[in-house]
Amino acid sequence: MALGRSLRRVLVMDSGLPCNRFTPHSHNFITHDGEAPAKIARKARKQVERYDTVHFHKGLAVEGKKRRQVLR
Repeated sequence: MALGRSLRRVLVMDSGLPCNRFTPHSHNFITHDGEAPAKIARKARKQVERYDTVHFHKGLAVEGKKRRQVLR
């Protein structure tokens, strides 16, 4: 969200299988204590989707390579 608000181009890759998918409730997460992790994720995504520079892709990153930055 911070990068989107700063007008940075952001790609969020999401496999759809969060590591906490079997956890029924979140704890020690301020303002969200006791909520289901999936509900928190949906709310977060809805807020981040407001930024045109943030794009979501369903998938799994298995490798990363450093590229030379191309200024546009």
